[in-house]
Amino acid sequence: MITGYRGHEFPYFSLYPAPDARFGLNLRMGKGIADGKDGLCEYAVLGDSHACFSPAAADAIVAVAERCRQGR
Repeated sequence: MITGYRGHEFPYFSLYPAPDARFGLNLRMGKGIADGKDGLCEYAVLGDSHACFSPAAADAIVAVAERCRQGR
């Protein structure tokens, strides 16, 4: 299973999540939405903004979405 992928942080918008927001992605570089975290999770949904068309990125996003669905 792929657990990571490379990407670029796009600083064109700001989000202000609720204090109890859950995140599905831990960033090695960049700020993310809050404290190096990105990819908001709510119920069985992973919200992420990305512009990558590689199979590895798609596999990693599906893996994170599955973990969010399982509540991890």
